[in-house]
Amino acid sequence: MASKWELAQTLDLIAQERTKTARPKTRLLVDGENILDVMVLKRTHSDAGEHVIVPSDVNRRNWDYLRSQLDVPGSRWMAQSFVELLVKLGEWRVFLIGGKPVYVVHTLKNPDRNTWSWDMARTYYTLEELRSVDSIRSSWCTDSTTSHLSDMLKRGTLLTAEVCNPAFGSMETRRRGEQQFHQFVMDTYDELCKIESKQLLAKSSIGIFVRFDIALIVDRGTSRVTYFVNEVERTQTTTLWSNRLKVNSSTAPTGILGYTLAETLYKWLCIITDSSTL
Repeated sequence: MASKWELAQTLDLIAQERTKTARPKTRLLVDGENILDVMVLKRTHSDAGEHVIVPSDVNRRNWDYLRSQLDVPGSRWMAQSFVELLVKLGEWRVFLIGGKPVYVVHTLKNPDRNTWSWDMARTYYTLEELRSVDSIRSSWCTDSTTSHLSDMLKRGTLLTAEVCNPAFGSMETRRRGEQQFHQFVMDTYDELCKIESKQLLAKSSIGIFVRFDIALIVDRGTSRVTYFVNEVERTQTTTLWSNRLKVNSSTAPTGILGYTLAETLYKWLCIITDSSTL
């Protein structure tokens, strides 16, 4: 799927029909219209995080610049709702090979220094924990509040919490958090693969390799915190987040990813070159 506009529409449908989760609103910009400060601007044809303009990037939020970046035939600019939790809490980068997760990296950008930090994701909060924290984020933790909800409660705000790798709670709670996260990933993957394969009349390339960038969002209608897919990367320029000098803990298992990708690609090529399977 070459256009991010088509992808956004597909992800909106999956969120509505399959995962029952919230998503930021996305629409195409009309040339020359007023650009609102609360919107993130994205070009329809782009990858590797290029052509994404956040509200703080004031020097590029004008039509002279936007028009100068429409060098790809058919490309347009989109406006997407700004998601504060994404900026404050970061994203989970999920790498899937052959439709199975290989590893997950949580990343967070420091906007002041324009630097990144990341960590291998090993444990996950449950959505119930995240929702409870969001509902009382203006209050301090008291004895009348759920007793052991987490460091997030003690801080009193979801926006300053560390949402990756909680080191407390029972094994069952942490297992449930991981199950909820991976269920969202696989439900989204399965639906996206089906939709793209139907459109292409062939198997979608995400069946070989894809990276889902996943963040948290508050559903304004229900005040629930849910996951949403921010970006889908599938090309040779996809960042693997494997720099040994920058990672906070154990490095990403790119060796396993490489071997698995080679094996999956070989099987894929065997299938598409076998006339008996056509």
